[in-house]
Amino acid sequence: MGVHGLSTYLHERQRVLGTTTLLNKKDLADKGVEKPIVVDAWSFIYKVFWESEDPWVYGGEYESFAQNVTRVVQGWRQIGLEPHFVFDGAEPILKFTQHTSRIQDTRIAPSNIFFRTSAVRRNEPAFLRDNRIIPPLVYGTCVDALLKLDVNCIWADAEADPRCVEIAASLGTWVLAKDSDFVILNAEDYLGYVPIDQLVWEYEQDAPPPAATEEVDEGWTPATRGKAKGRKRGATVSRGCVSQGLLPPTSGELVAIKFLVYHPKALATHLNIPSTFLPLFSSLVGNDFVPQSYRSRFFDRRKSLAQQIERVGEVLHEVLSTGQDRRSRIGKLIAKNMAARGDAANSDANRPSVATLIQTAIQELLIRQGTAEQVDEMVETVIDAILQYGAECDPAGPFHPCMPRSPHPYQELVRQQYTHAYESGHFSPEVLEIAANGCMWANLFLENPDIESSTRTIATELVTWTAAVINDVFPIGSNSDDDASVVSKDAGTTTQSSVRGENEEDDDELISVIEEQTDSEEERTRARNRQQREAREENADSRSDSNDPYYASYSSGVPVALLTSALKKLRRQQHEQSGSQTHSPATVSVVTSGVVSPRTEEGSASFPFPQPQPTTITTHYRTGLRIVPQRLAIPTLSTLLDASSRGRTLHSSAQSHTPQWKWQGPIQLQPAETRLKVFLHAMQGNTQQIRAMVEAKGGEAGDDWLVIVLAVRWAVIKAAERARIVSESKNGRNTEEMKWKKRDAKAFILSCLHAQSDATRSPDATVAGPTSGQQREPSLPEALPRNIQLASQILVAIEATQHLAQALLLTDKVTVVGVERKFSGRRFHQGLASTGELKSKGVIDQELFMTLWKAVEEDSKAEWWGSDAAPVKEDKGAKRLSKTTPYSSVKSTFAKSNTSLFTALANLGNDW
Repeated sequence: MGVHGLSTYLHERQRVLGTTTLLNKKDLADKGVEKPIVVDAWSFIYKVFWESEDPWVYGGEYESFAQNVTRVVQGWRQIGLEPHFVFDGAEPILKFTQHTSRIQDTRIAPSNIFFRTSAVRRNEPAFLRDNRIIPPLVYGTCVDALLKLDVNCIWADAEADPRCVEIAASLGTWVLAKDSDFVILNAEDYLGYVPIDQLVWEYEQDAPPPAATEEVDEGWTPATRGKAKGRKRGATVSRGCVSQGLLPPTSGELVAIKFLVYHPKALATHLNIPSTFLPLFSSLVGNDFVPQSYRSRFFDRRKSLAQQIERVGEVLHEVLSTGQDRRSRIGKLIAKNMAARGDAANSDANRPSVATLIQTAIQELLIRQGTAEQVDEMVETVIDAILQYGAECDPAGPFHPCMPRSPHPYQELVRQQYTHAYESGHFSPEVLEIAANGCMWANLFLENPDIESSTRTIATELVTWTAAVINDVFPIGSNSDDDASVVSKDAGTTTQSSVRGENEEDDDELISVIEEQTDSEEERTRARNRQQREAREENADSRSDSNDPYYASYSSGVPVALLTSALKKLRRQQHEQSGSQTHSPATVSVVTSGVVSPRTEEGSASFPFPQPQPTTITTHYRTGLRIVPQRLAIPTLSTLLDASSRGRTLHSSAQSHTPQWKWQGPIQLQPAETRLKVFLHAMQGNTQQIRAMVEAKGGEAGDDWLVIVLAVRWAVIKAAERARIVSESKNGRNTEEMKWKKRDAKAFILSCLHAQSDATRSPDATVAGPTSGQQREPSLPEALPRNIQLASQILVAIEATQHLAQALLLTDKVTVVGVERKFSGRRFHQGLASTGELKSKGVIDQELFMTLWKAVEEDSKAEWWGSDAAPVKEDKGAKRLSKTTPYSSVKSTFAKSNTSLFTALANLGNDW
């Protein structure tokens, strides 16, 4: 994240660019105030995970992670710091390529290494430490822990970096993060960027008294221990200690915290460029918004990262210091670019525009000069990247871009409810991604890369339901049919026309599938991004020509705002010259007090509520070793409800409770009972036991266990469907192991009950208290491939269930945020192990366990569950071979059979 190589550059020059700040507990207490600090939430989450010692390979220890979050916040508060956390929103479209590459490097590549390594090696602590993958549900765990600590949390509309600096400037404080973009962004009263990995805690710890010493001849001191004069035996003294890292020490009393601060002005002064142009400097060096191929066109491979950074600084200094001098070589180049861009006609003072300066800098950096079209494309890309640093928060909320140009009052009401849920932490950014960008990113974890991704197997249908619920009020996605791949849904059945052929028989995905966007797709992506940017620019406040960053290089204003304002003004001028006009969405005045029911307000609308139309979204799932974007067809919610009601064969106990889907207006404005029925129907969980859990709200087996029960049922159902599809392909594979066994589902429930029991028995996490990681059992279960796949499936099911509940606005009816804290991956794998014991008596509430298990098992079909003693298909030819059979005998034995020689050798095992 951030500017390429800038973190290393800052660390190597920390004595020149950084300043040390010490916050003393006593000094802050004497002032009687708490010092605020802004924290980049995802930098915090990653750092807490990396510093914890919890085993990750089993799926995550979420209660331990929550205790570590609590431990850090309480440590800050003991010193006198009050954190303000800022979370990212929807992923910017310009970062899609970088985001895809990051997923492949940090999630898919470690999974591939894990499953390509021997079973003995991959279970070693050193191997697991070097190939860690962050568990997928840590976001919800962190949010739940922070909300319970009453920490101020802010959710940005998109990228959180500008929002962090904006809040830090308003509070007059720093930003704590692991992102060098915070030394690029700047604002008045912003104190600077604090690297999260360079915190130092100072604390006092009681120590035994020092040994008394006596000097003898020639200054030698005997190594004897004596009594100290004037001190009682056994007395202790306080000793100052330091501990580096985000997690505070587990013992002693905290007295101070020390950290390094990097300010944008210090970096700009060091590079000899105005701080106004730091976003341009970042885009030329390389960041998340600029293609990596630009770096190879700007810099020689033999140059180090520091040399590349200083090269960009030198070029920008030469271009900006030239001014109106047209006699030098760069001055002549500027004059040439001004004539080509028509700057002289648009400026009375014959001043170059910002775009001209950017073009000149790019031309100076290019190792080999490109064509005029290539340079223009690079200028446009760099301008788009610079504008990301000045992205302004929409005062109408993150869902305002989803609104149609003439919104219905019902849509305005849903937008307000969605915005309230999002800003209170009860609406995931992944769901916002569906509404804002019409896409869904897979939150991958450790899984076998040779078989279908758990996200595709488990979550595809629930993603369809979630998107249909959102599309019921906001038109999302695209209706184009010219995409290369379409995933269609019909009554819960998934067909994939582009990834596999109709006659495909093998479930394995041994070959990576790489699909590149066509020129038309790239043009549509760029056009959609430009349309969103122009909509933001029209809502931005216009600034006068006196704020031209070229002549206000060292002004006392907001440097980044000056540069982005000039670029926005340039965009508007180009837009007006082209004769095109953009229309801002019309606003509708509605009553915001209370929740209006469509039935009671049916006649109040000036025009009827528009009927939802089928649409498509883009899913970014793993296919082989790549993230491949595919189109997923989204039918209307009414179509989904009708098709699923006809296609499912329900038992008598559940069939009698099949609801009638009749209402007016969007589903989000229906009564909670109606939305809950839709939720249970979509999850195939509209059974008597589950409905009883909903009615027992506040009880031991109430709504706080509903997501857990529905998730495990869903994982069992979809795994069985996948096994049936593979079995019907007639490839001869044993599909029983693909199904969940009843023993597996019981192990999952017991793992959740054990984790909750451990959290109840352990004291509240404090700075000096023990962590969950220190209470682990000394022996850890072996990470077996099948158990890893089951854990991956249940994690995907939990997250997809949460997303559907959030889209239906059920967070006030059902406990959604924080339910993942019940899951313990280590205990789940212990229960799945062949030698594992599913102990429940004397440890957990047996009555609660039976209630949850009945809810999972009720109305289940026999074909859902795998056999506990699944037969293993063996090759008949392999049985005829002994361990001492020579190679020639093996070759002759299989010469006349259909089994290949390599398959026969593989079936012999390692003992042959």
